[in-house]
Amino acid sequence: MKPHILFICNEYPPSPGGGIGTFYKTLAHSLVDLGWRVTVGGIYADVRAVTVDIDADVKVWRLPASPNSRGRYRLNMPLDRWRLGRWAKNQIRKENIMLVDGADYQGWMWGIPNIVPRIIRIHGADILFFPLLGQKPNPLKAYFERSSLRRANHIISSSQFMTLQVTPWLRRGQQVDATIYNMVDIANFAPSQTIKNPMTVASVAAITRKKGVFQLLEAWRKVYSMEPNARLIYYGRDMPEAGKGTIEQLKELAQHYHIDQSITFAGQVPYHELVHIFRREGIIVYPSYIEAHPRAWLEAMAAGSPVIGSSRGPGPEVIRDGETGFLVDPDDTDQLADRVLTLLRNPQLAEEMGRNAREDVVMRFSVKSIMSQNINFYEQLLREGSSCQMK
Repeated sequence: MKPHILFICNEYPPSPGGGIGTFYKTLAHSLVDLGWRVTVGGIYADVRAVTVDIDADVKVWRLPASPNSRGRYRLNMPLDRWRLGRWAKNQIRKENIMLVDGADYQGWMWGIPNIVPRIIRIHGADILFFPLLGQKPNPLKAYFERSSLRRANHIISSSQFMTLQVTPWLRRGQQVDATIYNMVDIANFAPSQTIKNPMTVASVAAITRKKGVFQLLEAWRKVYSMEPNARLIYYGRDMPEAGKGTIEQLKELAQHYHIDQSITFAGQVPYHELVHIFRREGIIVYPSYIEAHPRAWLEAMAAGSPVIGSSRGPGPEVIRDGETGFLVDPDDTDQLADRVLTLLRNPQLAEEMGRNAREDVVMRFSVKSIMSQNINFYEQLLREGSSCQMK
């Protein structure tokens, strides 16, 4: 009998979302290739009725979110998680599901019944990220994230950095079982013969403050003053803050600095087009304030791009500074500008870093290397007949 696992995910592609959905799709497809049965289920705001799709033998259930109306936010959060839990209970018993795996973000594992082992992956819950940004998470969302963590039977962290962040939130006697990094499809995200534009610098991330987009703009003042032929391109969806679009704020600042003619806002691009951006643009920059284990960095590096990433968080776990890319503190805009200028002025160094990055990702973060860790973890739970009782 094939082992059967349920993933709890409310952003499985092509539905809107970020790295969590892409992570679970890659993991699901890889498990199916290895002979597993995989079901995915989640609450989706963009569906009006229960839908069931088959994605390369992965069965994907999308349950509609409760209707939004004034004053119902606090009611809908527990209601949708309770509904998801009831659905999961039925699926577990009906389809002989042996394991349940879901992310910490938004606490969607809160209502999953304690009848098979429940695994939570640490991808960056608000209760972990917001304090690092000097902010407070929504109290109700924080409750579901915290409760989900403490109800989990097993916990997998996506980086050593996130292990340190989540440990204080766990109940007494609870611990992170393993650290398993994100993985990248090195066949899909591979270098090509496309000739890169050596004078373009690209940010490929949501346009929000925590991604360091304003710090990149500040650094660009120096870059542009010294290399007026260089161009900066922001790829990503706008994330309004305080009632105002972040792109609008960046445009106003660029006009104030008289550098707007050198900057383009290209908007959000479909996931399948990302590899073409990485192959085309000269330098990829990620001066993020916070990441769990940045999949986008891995994809850019796998495609042979020279990457400048943040030295904060898990940055040093991903990039070997000066060898497979550069690491900078996002608040040190002079350093960021200097690193960009170094790569713009030394195309051979940029090309060498891109090659080194590709080789490193193939060795450390490919599906082949990371999947073995996931399979070993799952199979150990199945061999042990892992108890679903609270530790």
